Amino acid sequence: IRHTQKDLPLKDGEAVVVAARRPLRERLKRLMTPILEARITAFVRQQYPEACAQSDSRACTPCYSLIRRYRSGERQTHAMHYDSHARVSVVISLSDYGIEYRGGIYIAHGRASKRILPLSRGDALFHQSDLLHGVKVHDDGSERWSWILWYRDSIQCEDHSRQWYSACAAKGGPGSAICQALYSNHFGDLEDNPQDDRIYWLQRAADQGLANSMVKLARAHLKQLPSRLPLDAAKAEMLYLTAIERAEEPDAQYGLAQLLLEGRATRAADGAVTMRQLLNRVVALLEAAAQSGLEDAVFNL
Repeated sequence: IRHTQKDLPLKDGEAVVVAARRPLRERLKRLMTPILEARITAFVRQQYPEACAQSDSRACTPCYSLIRRYRSGERQTHAMHYDSHARVSVVISLSDYGIEYRGGIYIAHGRASKRILPLSRGDALFHQSDLLHGVKVHDDGSERWSWILWYRDSIQCEDHSRQWYSACAAKGGPGSAICQALYSNHFGDLEDNPQDDRIYWLQRAADQGLANSMVKLARAHLKQLPSRLPLDAAKAEMLYLTAIERAEEPDAQYGLAQLLLEGRATRAADGAVTMRQLLNRVVALLEAAAQSGLEDAVFNL
């Protein structure tokens, strides 16, 4: 439908695949465009007037359209994420839940809390960029197809995301933490941003209880994330502990396990006298992170 990166160079063999698929893509476009214009785009603009009605040139427009397949032996997961590049996202199921696939798309409040949405053919999920979500299809012969649309508030598909998050982050108050965290991603490393604005907005989000921002601040204190913050393992440990307490954040569990193994965690190691006791605590943290799907924790276990 549109693709703002259509001129990117193709890897070896990709040009042949793209050329072979072109007739099918054209047939799909003829089928899908009337549905897109009459139903989906009309609904998006009606449902999200604040995002889509700033002016005629800033109307919500479908800028990316793709079909995804998840099945055994191929892609089965899509890690938890925000669609920070899209003003509105649409996921339309092309498969029946419980018949053709199990598992599927889930929404989350923190990485340890997931809720599967049992979408069947024709069911659609509409959401904005502040929804944490991912996909995990069961490895039991399941096959899930979906049509994905990403909208931007520009008829030319220009990226205004920095403006979205700046305005939302500056408001403060309830609900602004995710905007502050996403806005922090728009600032480069110290060479490009000597004021260290990324850390400022991460701190604002962490102060409101956003566990993922606490993890990033902890990494900054450990010099794993470039910043002007001093090296401070004790501060990193407290941030990890708080993220675990508030949201059972798996990245915090994994980070704290690393600190324990390196002998840099004092509070978490309190009372562990022997190496076996210490390793038991490390294993417990890794198991908790692994149960939430953190692959690094699975590998280290």
